[in-house]
Amino acid sequence: MSSKVDDDDELDVLMSALFRLPLHPVYQASTMTFERVLDAIQGPGDAITRSYDRYHAATNAELGSDFLGYFTEKETRQPMQAEFLDELYDEHQGLGKARAQFFLDAVLDCQNQQDTVRVDMLKHAVRDYLCSNDDVRVAEKLDELRCSNEFSVQDVAKVIRLNQQHLRKHIDGWKAARKHDVSDDAVYFQRGFGANAPIPQQYQEPRWITSYSLSLTVSESFAKKMGRSPSYLLHAHWVDMMSRVLYFTPFLDDKIHSLEVEAAVVPFRRERPLLLVADGKDFIEFEILENPVR
Repeated sequence: MSSKVDDDDELDVLMSALFRLPLHPVYQASTMTFERVLDAIQGPGDAITRSYDRYHAATNAELGSDFLGYFTEKETRQPMQAEFLDELYDEHQGLGKARAQFFLDAVLDCQNQQDTVRVDMLKHAVRDYLCSNDDVRVAEKLDELRCSNEFSVQDVAKVIRLNQQHLRKHIDGWKAARKHDVSDDAVYFQRGFGANAPIPQQYQEPRWITSYSLSLTVSESFAKKMGRSPSYLLHAHWVDMMSRVLYFTPFLDDKIHSLEVEAAVVPFRRERPLLLVADGKDFIEFEILENPVR
């Protein structure tokens, strides 16, 4: 009898929390966010605690509650890493040894925030891939002197196809490994940043390669690192991301892998509308909608 009462009391607390601090669908797969809501409702105010980690790593709470350790712990990550890299180096399915190594070296430069010739060559290939059939407009300007054939449009297409296949498999594996059912509709990647001015309601990525994370706490930390006001969080549905992922750090070798659970994407072919999710004290949050602006 007492167990039933305890369960009902816990449900009442949860429903009260959700009523006072409603959760948008972008958060429905996040057990950590439910825990944050309960902590807020039991505390002195309604403010949800945010994470600001200067190392930009997913917190232990998120690795555990949202089972992101699936992408960071050796026993699960190493098999997915080995499978992806085997296909990336393959002459037929992937890029072949030389181009695969060029790609991984360029990604490492990106991760280290180094403006190298390799990075520019990769960005040129991304631009040519997107602009071969469309007039894709991105704010970032490229140095035309750094254009080369080290990495081609066909290489970009192969890498995106490989990531799409492996992401589908391992997002499904991550969902299946969790204690609670998670639907496809509730899985989102996030991007955090600061801006000195409001962002436009018709949104395009500002750069030829832009980073998102499956980790909410990583995105919060990046937004606050920039020290600008307001801070923004953008939420992108994972299925809509699939055809744009250039690399996903859990699939790559140990020099590149980190606890950021990062997906670097190429821009949209068309601007996307934004839907306001929350306008709070710490963050303004939007969901990127799937229907492009024509």
